Amino acid sequence: MMNQRRQAHTLLAVVASLALTGLLRGQDQVYYTVKGSPKEVLAKGAIEEEGPAGIKIRVTVPKKEDLRIAPENISEIEYKCDVPALTFREPFAKEKLARRENDPKKRDLLLDTTDTKYAEVEKDIKSRPEAKRYVQYRRAMLAVYRAQLDESKAPEAIKRLSEFSKGNASSWEIVPTLKTLARLQEDTGQLEEATKTYEELADLPDAPADLKQESGILVGRLLVRSRKFANAKKRLEKLATAISATDAQAPFVKAYLVESRIGLDELGTVPKDLSEVIRSSSDGKLRGVAYNLLGDYYQKKNQGADAFWSYLRVDSLYNEDAEEHAKALYHLAALFDKVKKDPLRGQDCMKRLLDKRFAATTYHKLAVKEGKSKTATKEDDEEK
Repeated sequence: MMNQRRQAHTLLAVVASLALTGLLRGQDQVYYTVKGSPKEVLAKGAIEEEGPAGIKIRVTVPKKEDLRIAPENISEIEYKCDVPALTFREPFAKEKLARRENDPKKRDLLLDTTDTKYAEVEKDIKSRPEAKRYVQYRRAMLAVYRAQLDESKAPEAIKRLSEFSKGNASSWEIVPTLKTLARLQEDTGQLEEATKTYEELADLPDAPADLKQESGILVGRLLVRSRKFANAKKRLEKLATAISATDAQAPFVKAYLVESRIGLDELGTVPKDLSEVIRSSSDGKLRGVAYNLLGDYYQKKNQGADAFWSYLRVDSLYNEDAEEHAKALYHLAALFDKVKKDPLRGQDCMKRLLDKRFAATTYHKLAVKEGKSKTATKEDDEEK
């Protein structure tokens, strides 16, 4: 009798152990980061909600709780579905290997294999649409990585992101998808398309308010870059009245609004407004924007010497943002010659602008388009 009881207890223990193991293996696994820390955290449980605001997961490991994770904090998800866990994880592991590979040929082969494996997993998923969608998203982002390695692959990345964005507006992936798509469109000179993408991001019904605000600001900035100054002014004036004066983005909105007015030749209060922007914060990126705009203002007023010193401040002190630094170098290349009568320093600015770290910027592309890259190379050869 005692032996029978012991056997029964042992059997129950085994069943309980197997049940627990099955439960743990049958859970979704989400790798994510916490704001302010680069370290990844793993949460195991059941994903209950997904949307532009992120995901909600009923966590069982490390502790039972309901956890909400924003899209920008999600690193990787392993969905429980009809594809075995090892098979589901295989392309993710191959992608990590490819990203660590330094040999270009080996890396390309690994990336090809990874894309193939993602396609196979995507095809095999039948039971869970959100798992299939996530694999599609990872394939699109893999194409983005390949475009970062080789800019000739940018059209394929844009195509995949565009295709994914259609019909997936209610997914958590839509936020990073549209953000990445807009940046790629902007980098490839498709400013009108990028503006539409940011507008789509701003109009997502369930997106957080701060994301809508950020997207609205980016739309205003792109309208300025597209020289649609009246439309930009209208949008940015609306944003300026809605945003809190204590919001960190408020000075940027004011600066971009000033930029739209400079474009419209409404110069009356520009120096005063930009001085207020500069005094409002010690943020280097903000000051880079403001001093560049001050340079633009002085150029409009034919005050070349004042413009020179404004752009020089950006080059010397407030050069954190590559786009703003490139703009300062572009104008300094001309002003060193025209104002300071020092063409060699101007040539040096142009050579710095043509460095690959500025390759994605508007002013690098403008310099190349204008043929200044050939001029700089020729003058460099003559010096040698």
